[in-house]
Amino acid sequence: MPVLVIVFSPMSQPNDPHAAYPPILEAASALQTFCEIHGWRFCFIGGLAVQRWGEPRQTQDADLTLITGFGPEESYVDSLLSRFAGRREDSKDFAMRFRVLLLHASNGIPLDIALGAMPFELNFDNQNNREGA
Repeated sequence: MPVLVIVFSPMSQPNDPHAAYPPILEAASALQTFCEIHGWRFCFIGGLAVQRWGEPRQTQDADLTLITGFGPEESYVDSLLSRFAGRREDSKDFAMRFRVLLLHASNGIPLDIALGAMPFELNFDNQNNREGA
């Protein structure tokens, strides 16, 4: 099943140069940029992916699988927590225990980051699933 990396580029902006992305896309774009700067493998899942590959639907958050493997998760979690606010006081401990990091984007949109390490997650190729590819 295809996975999705949403590409936010000047070509995908609304026709009106003064129009803004919906807040959820702004949050997803910030998360995508952060992951790309770090050279991380990732894909959007959940409501954003459904909007791209299926039926449009309302979603209140941005869900992402971040390929961490088993072992180095803490460095990923620490990096993300240095840029995005945790939604729990124990966000790091929760992420290390349950492999889900719950964050807020700067605009308040919830970000749910699954720490991926299973074989089916490790085998996706995000280059072949970019919008327009």
